[in-house]
Amino acid sequence: EGQLVFVVKDTGVGIPKEKKDLVFERFQQAEIGYERGYDGTGLGLSISKGFTELLGGTLFFESEHKKGTSFYLKLPYKKPSNNEPKGILELSPNSILSKGKVILLVDDVDFNAKLIQKIVQPMDTQILRARTGKEAIQLTKQHPEIDLILMDSKISHMNGTNAAQFIKTNFSIPIVAFATQSEEADSTSFDAYLAMPFQREQLIACFEKYLKN
Repeated sequence: EGQLVFVVKDTGVGIPKEKKDLVFERFQQAEIGYERGYDGTGLGLSISKGFTELLGGTLFFESEHKKGTSFYLKLPYKKPSNNEPKGILELSPNSILSKGKVILLVDDVDFNAKLIQKIVQPMDTQILRARTGKEAIQLTKQHPEIDLILMDSKISHMNGTNAAQFIKTNFSIPIVAFATQSEEADSTSFDAYLAMPFQREQLIACFEKYLKN
């Protein structure tokens, strides 16, 4: 058992002693009034502290007025044993999934694209990327070899549902939507949906269902 410690330091205006007790209160800021130099609602630190405590950690700071502030985030950390698998988000090279498949990823978040590329890397699978619904339709027209579409249901510039409806009307390609827990993916537009944040196993299950043959 151990801890991860993150430290963020600045050389800004600092926090006066009389305001230190208010920093983690909702809607509070060190500078109050019409002449303060920074915008904001005063909610950020309160929310951060709440999430930190939910994770079993602590968030605190040291500050000197007019000289700067240092914030410390401490989170519990369990070092993996030697028996636990190293690396993350990878399929086994011996996966039963067919190689040489083509997946169209429709998402404007770069992290999601890198994540999925990491998962499918052993499959020798090609990933095409679209950042908008319109781009998704264009790529679908240009690449009839696409085997599966992974789509953010709230993608910009023609949302995912509208883009999926067009693709479903004109092409026979399975479409899996990414949606938050509170969203209900349109079953007439998508073949399935993954509630975000989804687990690695859930995504692999989709691949096994739609990319086996």
